[in-house]
Amino acid sequence: MTKLGGTFKKISAGLSAAGGLIAVPAWAQSSGLESEASRFALTALDPATAGVIGACALAIASAAWAIRTNNSARSLYSDWSKRLAEMEARLEKSDGILSAHPGLVIVWEDDYEAIDQGWGTPRILGGPAALASLMSFAKDAGSESAIPVAALLETLGALPLDDSGPDEDIRALKDKVRDLRSHGIAFSGSVITTEGRQIEADGRVAGSQVALWLTDPAVRMAEEGSVVGKIRDNAADLHGALAQLEKSPIPAWRRSTDLKINWVNAAYVDAVEAENVSVVLKDQIELDAAVRRIAEKAQSEKKPVQGRVTVNIKGERRVLSISETPAHAAGAAAIAGFAIDITDLERTRADLDQHIEANRRTLDQLPVAIALFGVNQDLQYYNEAFADLWGMEEAILNAKVPHGEFLDKLRHKGVLPEQADYNGWKARQLALYTEEVAAPGQERNGQAPDEIWNLPDSRAIRVASSRHPLGGVLVLFEDITEKMKLEARFNTQINVQRATLNNLAEGVSVFGADGLLHLHNTAFQKLWRLDDAALSARPHIEKIMATMNGRVQNGGDVLESVKRRATSFSPEDRAPIRDAILTLTDGRTFSFGTEPLPDGATLVFFLDITDS
Repeated sequence: MTKLGGTFKKISAGLSAAGGLIAVPAWAQSSGLESEASRFALTALDPATAGVIGACALAIASAAWAIRTNNSARSLYSDWSKRLAEMEARLEKSDGILSAHPGLVIVWEDDYEAIDQGWGTPRILGGPAALASLMSFAKDAGSESAIPVAALLETLGALPLDDSGPDEDIRALKDKVRDLRSHGIAFSGSVITTEGRQIEADGRVAGSQVALWLTDPAVRMAEEGSVVGKIRDNAADLHGALAQLEKSPIPAWRRSTDLKINWVNAAYVDAVEAENVSVVLKDQIELDAAVRRIAEKAQSEKKPVQGRVTVNIKGERRVLSISETPAHAAGAAAIAGFAIDITDLERTRADLDQHIEANRRTLDQLPVAIALFGVNQDLQYYNEAFADLWGMEEAILNAKVPHGEFLDKLRHKGVLPEQADYNGWKARQLALYTEEVAAPGQERNGQAPDEIWNLPDSRAIRVASSRHPLGGVLVLFEDITEKMKLEARFNTQINVQRATLNNLAEGVSVFGADGLLHLHNTAFQKLWRLDDAALSARPHIEKIMATMNGRVQNGGDVLESVKRRATSFSPEDRAPIRDAILTLTDGRTFSFGTEPLPDGATLVFFLDITDS
């Protein structure tokens, strides 16, 4: 600035000599040249000289403005450079984060017209391990003309995407990607490769872009769990597990993608009765032709499939449960199979079914109606007598009608005993389902007392209910109408006979084969003057004969033979006694005899013949 001021002074001096006038610029005033400028302004200038001086002043002012503008541009350029560096750093961090993802991120930025051109040229982000793993599934990855990502997308895009929706909604992955790129419809699911590997696929909209996330769970597990290091550390354990499978008594095998057997264990060789493993692999010896069909189904459905085959092993018929499971493993292994011998289980199941069927047939032959209600109070079983007793349609019974509803139907038909409080009576019938089991020692532990239902149609039904050992309640219904009628007739006949015997002059007594007194009349008690209460207790014949012998004077030996005739099973001993005579100590004379009865009892009768 000092140099510029000196120059300005020289110009001012020249202009002063020329007598011209010039205005003092602002920068000259600010630089301390105001006095010089003032003197210069007062001097008259020549027009030509004034023009030259004005042009110089304008050039100097423009130079000063250019210097200030250049400084401002340099400052702005520096700020934008810093911002650009920051944005590039943030972009590198984002790419680094995506590269750490255990899968591939495929990003499309194309427009709608590019959608019709196939997969386009998307950006690919992700780790190298994920890229190498996923590219192994691309069918044309080794072709020079095929773009690697296009080959991968073409291979996976043809597979159906399982998104846990209805079966009819399952579509190919490429259709899902098209909907994502065209309409922004997000999706999430998985595809299963021909090797049986499950690949996770997620499609999302990210601003003006769309992204497809492809993840191989095996790679994620390898990276997260450091599988490479663990394989080295646990190689002995893996070898031990393989050796254990080799020595397992269960036949095991592995198949390649073409379903050929490429490994079997010793149990498999023994089951097919082959010489060694090499023979099995060379001749492709199957346990049964049906086993390969199970493997074909497992391969086509991409899920484990189980089946059952019957084979002949060492001359014995064996039933095997076959399991074929898709598996992605080293080499060409694609299907893993196991065979479990369930012959004993099948035999036990068949025996149980036969036992149950035999029990059902036996119960159907019983005249007693039987019904088994389950834990949920629904009818689980009934026999033919049950259906006949209540006359209920089998369609209703086979529908597993609940116990309470069954009682309601019987009431509606008018075949239940009339109850003043039906709801209370019904609750008592269902009490066994909910009440506590009776304490040990009680007469009917966990069992309701028998009931007699007097039905409106004059039938009498005995009902016995008890808890079933397997749960629920077992109810027995027995029609005792005829039995009660016979008992009534029998009791009537007994009463008539008893009244008849009590009106006889002979003393009559009946002793059973066990020697106990079963029947006697009033004349018997009075002739021998026995205690009526003692006779009601049904004493043994020995006790009664002892009392009689104490009152007999003559004929006691014949009376002693009565005991033998009453208790012996020998035909000779049971011979009847006719018109035997006893003389008592009180002067009375009795005539007595015995008569064996058809049921094994013995009739003994006495007659007082003292007067005659």
